[in-house]
Amino acid sequence: MHELWRVVLITTSIALIIGWAPAFPFELLGGSAQAQTRVQRPPRPTPKPRPTRVPRPTRPPGPRQTVVVPPSPTPTLSLPDVGGTPTPTATPTMIVGNQSCPGIPVTCPQRPACPTGNKIGQLYYKYPASAPVITTKPSEMRLDRRSNGIFPDTEIGSLSLTDKDGIVVVRMPRLEFRRDGNGWIAETPEGWVRLAPKEVGPGYTFQFQYNTPNFPPGYFSVVYQLCFSIGDDGVDEQIVCQPKARDGFLCHNNGPTF
Repeated sequence: MHELWRVVLITTSIALIIGWAPAFPFELLGGSAQAQTRVQRPPRPTPKPRPTRVPRPTRPPGPRQTVVVPPSPTPTLSLPDVGGTPTPTATPTMIVGNQSCPGIPVTCPQRPACPTGNKIGQLYYKYPASAPVITTKPSEMRLDRRSNGIFPDTEIGSLSLTDKDGIVVVRMPRLEFRRDGNGWIAETPEGWVRLAPKEVGPGYTFQFQYNTPNFPPGYFSVVYQLCFSIGDDGVDEQIVCQPKARDGFLCHNNGPTF
């Protein structure tokens, strides 16, 4: 072994002198040339390319469409045209049963042939000893869709109030209307009834007053049937009441029946 090292050293020295140095024979020392090389890191993996976004389709250019909403027309209050209106049938005196609409004009408390949908305003009975009176707030009524209309200038009306025992306690059997402002009014010795087309929406408003009803002291009925007719159209509505101070009472219906 010592001889081998001597040969190696002599050979290396001669090589250095003449400028030629062979590779050192590490294999002879029991080693490996690869073991003496520097350890290198493995190369980084190549990053995957990002997927390319597909651009959204663009709308083709074109003129924009502008929608113009016309303004709502202002409602104009108008009264029915009475020109060419057929002469109304006289109110019969006999009792007429249930009818189809249109039908024969009747007198309250008979049920009209074309009952209206209603929203009854409050009815109030005041009972001061000197001048008892029934007053009402404005009520609304809408004609039956089968009705041929009302014509207060030529048609006769009527009004009644019937108590729970079927007794008619208020009655105005003949109402002759005349023009009054934008509507009509009918006046009798017992009171008056006003009627006018609604300012907004379909239908009519009506209001009445009845003077000096012949009620005895302490009189009260929990329900009444209110009837108001014009020709073959009219109100036939039940109203519910509650007693008030000094033998008065306040009534109303259970809600609109439009």
